[in-house]
Amino acid sequence: MRTELRRMLDATANRSTDDNFDWWADINWSQTEAHVRALRQRIFTAAQEANPKRVRNLQPPLGLLEPDE
Repeated sequence: MRTELRRMLDATANRSTDDNFDWWADINWSQTEAHVRALRQRIFTAAQEANPKRVRNLQPPLGLLEPDE
């Protein structure tokens, strides 16, 4: 997912703001939402366990989320 998203973002990085975001419809939103939900749960669990290092490590920069494999 990371490579695919990066490729789409790179392809649109130099376009004007008037261009359509056709790639937006190609994103598998149900899969993306499931990954985000799982990551949020892992962050919550780490916070509940008072594990700040794990919480920090689970919070990637925006746009760089990868599914667990």
